[in-house]
Amino acid sequence: EAKKGTRYTQEAAIDLANLYISCGSDMFAARAEVMARHPESRESASSIHMKLSKIRTLDTHYDNDTEWKVDRQVSEILQGIDPERFLA
Repeated sequence: EAKKGTRYTQEAAIDLANLYISCGSDMFAARAEVMARHPESRESASSIHMKLSKIRTLDTHYDNDTEWKVDRQVSEILQGIDPERFLA
């Protein structure tokens, strides 16, 4: 299990954002896909879900669905992927 505060690599965070989008914004499907692709990962299911929740917080398709303090890494990645869909 990942240590509290473990920071995702840029590559892992980008992969997670892209999986969120390709899974139709289904956080549970994206989490399952991440865990299937990276069984050796130190990240727990809870940690992955938390990162996905931060992505969801900035997704304008789901206003007020969830609200998390979003780190700069997530914000910058999402702005690079789709600045009209994801809030800065």
